[in-house]
Amino acid sequence: MSYYVRPGRRVFATVAVVSSLAMIATFGLSQAASAGSSKSSGLAIAEKALAPYTGHPSVFPVTEKLRKKPAPGTKIAYLECGAPVCAQFAAALQGPMTAMHAKLTVISAGLFSSTVQSAAEAALALHPAAVLVAGTTLSEVGDKLQALEQAGTPVFGIGATGGQQYGLTAVSGGQSDDVKGGQLMADWVLVHKGTHANVVFFGAPELSFSPYMWTAFSAQLKKICPTCKASESDLSVLTYGTTAPSAIVSYLRANPSVNTAVFPSEEGATGLPSALSEAGLSSITTFGFAPDSVNLADIKSGQLTGGLGLDVTTEVWQISDIIAKTLTHQKPQASEEGGVIEVLNKSNVTSYDVKNGWSGYPDVAKRFASLWP
Repeated sequence: MSYYVRPGRRVFATVAVVSSLAMIATFGLSQAASAGSSKSSGLAIAEKALAPYTGHPSVFPVTEKLRKKPAPGTKIAYLECGAPVCAQFAAALQGPMTAMHAKLTVISAGLFSSTVQSAAEAALALHPAAVLVAGTTLSEVGDKLQALEQAGTPVFGIGATGGQQYGLTAVSGGQSDDVKGGQLMADWVLVHKGTHANVVFFGAPELSFSPYMWTAFSAQLKKICPTCKASESDLSVLTYGTTAPSAIVSYLRANPSVNTAVFPSEEGATGLPSALSEAGLSSITTFGFAPDSVNLADIKSGQLTGGLGLDVTTEVWQISDIIAKTLTHQKPQASEEGGVIEVLNKSNVTSYDVKNGWSGYPDVAKRFASLWP
């Protein structure tokens, strides 16, 4: 644009330029304000989402009493997947099964389709009143799942996805929890790392819930923090506690801009603090779902940043209550299908948690004693 359109018009041209520059400046400020507002909006969304699980566990999920227990000696078969958390479920099941006077049979289902189907066959041969599956990709059960259902045996799930699709009677900690867990971990990343977070999500191919968590995590992070980055890398549960730390370090060295590692099961970070320290990568922020006792000790000492605690013991009592109510023709509460969780960090992990595993409700057995006849 010329300042001299024609003699005598210089002032008007200058005014036009100043006006244009003012408009541009105003537009720029408006854009900056809009960007700032977007960032604030995303942070506000994240903080609001985390609030129900920050500083305290989520609400205790069971309030309705069990009117009648199943008959003493009722046979219940548990198909135990090969992931460490499934062994935790097996140990925690002893309490409610004893209180119910039920006969529990734990059958190893492993991590592969062939072993899962063999376990389902073994359960079918027991003629149990109910079957419980945990952490298993239900498609791998094949026609054995249908055979159980056709035999009139209700099948329940804990930490199993696609339960409705495969005809499971009820699931505690199912797909909706997986999605929520992934979203909350993304919220946590924004709150703790800000808009420059660069995240690797170490997905576990053997865990049925891992893909759901990753999809929810990546979508939520993109929504609340467009400038944040996230990528996924597979980390087999077969390597947890053995070669997983070295694989994680190798990934981080190959991707030096990554500043945060997230796990669908924080057991994937077992042994990681020392490996990060030796590699000079101790500044990496770490967060994961359902930290176990080893992870909790590392969080308490500050060697892992935090975790989204899952109250395994309470969840096991929940599914036991669901089974008992179903077998005695009482409708369970919808709230029983969601797990108890809390955002954990160095300040709120206790010595009790490290010794016993995290529990939002350590008095869970007493709570159910007041709910069960």
